[in-house]
Amino acid sequence: MYGCSGCKKFFYTASAFSEHRTGSYGGPIHKGSKVIGFAKPTRRCLSDAAMLAKGMYCTDKGVWHNRAPDTLPTHWEKKNGTDDTGTDDG
Repeated sequence: MYGCSGCKKFFYTASAFSEHRTGSYGGPIHKGSKVIGFAKPTRRCLSDAAMLAKGMYCTDKGVWHNRAPDTLPTHWEKKNGTDDTGTDDG
């Protein structure tokens, strides 16, 4: 689990954490081959609405995931009595 110190939200995977961040780190500004300064960083957390618009979802325990359950890859479908979370459905 990954916690964000900016927005205080929790993410199930590192990729979900990364997906909720947007903007520039404020890279160098070049004049020829010389660095003359740095751009202002614009890195920030996405809003809940923006994460939902990207297809992310939040569990009832407040943990964000990359994609909604109905968009999981087909190889995660029910097989051998388990659902996509690996729990027994019987």
